[in-house]
Amino acid sequence: MSISPHKNKKESPLELLNKELATQGLTPINDTDTCPERSAYLAHMTNPDYGDKDWVKTKKSLEVGYVLAFHTFFATTHPYLLYEIGEDSSFWVYNEETGIYDDINFSQVRSLLHKLLIDEGLIQYAVEKTAKDIIHKYKSQYRERGISYDDFDANPEWFHAENGWVNLQTNAFKEHSPKRVSRRVSAVSYDPEATCPLYDAFLDTQMQLKPDQVRAIDQFSGLLLTPDITKQKMLVLIGKPGCGKSTLLDLWQDVLGDLATQNSLHEIASDSFRFRGSTLVGKTLCWFDEVEVTRSNVGNSLINLITGQQIRVERKGINGIITSQNKLKCVLTANTLPRSAEMGIYRRMILIYLNYSFYDNMTDNKNIRNLLKAESSGVLNRMLRGLKDITKHGGFTEIEGHSELIEEYKSNSNTVAEFLEEHFNFDYDAPKLSTKTLLEAYKNYASDKYVDSLTPARFGVLLGCHGLMKFHKITTIRGSKGVRMWAGLKLKDWYEINSTGLIREKSDF
Repeated sequence: MSISPHKNKKESPLELLNKELATQGLTPINDTDTCPERSAYLAHMTNPDYGDKDWVKTKKSLEVGYVLAFHTFFATTHPYLLYEIGEDSSFWVYNEETGIYDDINFSQVRSLLHKLLIDEGLIQYAVEKTAKDIIHKYKSQYRERGISYDDFDANPEWFHAENGWVNLQTNAFKEHSPKRVSRRVSAVSYDPEATCPLYDAFLDTQMQLKPDQVRAIDQFSGLLLTPDITKQKMLVLIGKPGCGKSTLLDLWQDVLGDLATQNSLHEIASDSFRFRGSTLVGKTLCWFDEVEVTRSNVGNSLINLITGQQIRVERKGINGIITSQNKLKCVLTANTLPRSAEMGIYRRMILIYLNYSFYDNMTDNKNIRNLLKAESSGVLNRMLRGLKDITKHGGFTEIEGHSELIEEYKSNSNTVAEFLEEHFNFDYDAPKLSTKTLLEAYKNYASDKYVDSLTPARFGVLLGCHGLMKFHKITTIRGSKGVRMWAGLKLKDWYEINSTGLIREKSDF
């Protein structure tokens, strides 16, 4: 006996619902209805008859069915409500005006849900338990709406302008879209025809920088449009007030808007900085504007911010500390640099001294920020060109004399390095010098108040951390009786050293 292929077929929920509607003489629902339970309930409520027990019974049944499926109607009503995977209270909703997803918490989502239940005539279900059940079903059924914290603004090929998205490779433009998940938007509108003659004159001519310095600044500004931190460089602009460094950074902030932040070096070195982490997520510019910088300011905390792939984030209302992708490029503007710094910071610097002063030359314009801000769209186009330049070049252009400038800063900011630079050349075949002899020579040279307490062992550590490239191959060896000797240091020809470790020019002996 043959078996009908449909004999044991299980009827779908829609088929069962349509059977129930048929018994009530109501129109069946087609399979394109996103929430057939709602349609059935509303259809039944078009002809209310509370005196009819069967009608009331059916109403109750359809009402319960609708509430059980309410998450589908909620999803249709809020098509761009995202939730954070693994978190109960973190949601985002798309803002059509700004093109970004705004943070909302569980209480706000619950309020949206309660309002919708009330508007649908289901006020008795607008309670905490029902809301939690509906949100749980929403998350279970709409897994594609789950997102991780780092999924926002993750595409390195697109820049979020105020009026839409700009492709950083082709300059193609797209309007805001909820499909491009973003939490940060800049303050500049993209206009491919916009120019910036005032900014061009300010940067190219008025600041009196060399062309290769201007080119490096343009390249750095281009990187600010991206999440890329692989160059691991910090732009350092040093000059007295009125040299234009703050004007330049004010303008970049005016262009980048929410993509930029300003902090103090003291803050990032403090234990409380982790609480600021959430304010840095997704931003591409971190500007430190300091009058004077101390050695402790330019330590490991700053180096980690320049080079670290992650930012530690302690978010309000979320348990525990998480890590998020670091997209920050750091800029330091100051009047002076400290006498000494951590060795790791030197190779992270693009160091530019600004020697021209608009104040001193009485050429400053009090309205310059507003004038330059009006050219923001043109400045964006110049930044785009700077990005293409560094991409094509494969890195920052080499500024003439920059390596020597860094070496000079190393020696001037580090008395050990200064001591070596002034008195020695590198020569591995030169007679070896003991740590004790070098220490006595250094004590005679240095005026540091801590120098008298230096032990040979500690001084040996300092010699190994001088940071000067010309002496990076000096090494220690064990001499007779275990005395520590240094190979590679040769006293310059016009110097001699006496028995007490005093180094003087030969004519002085």
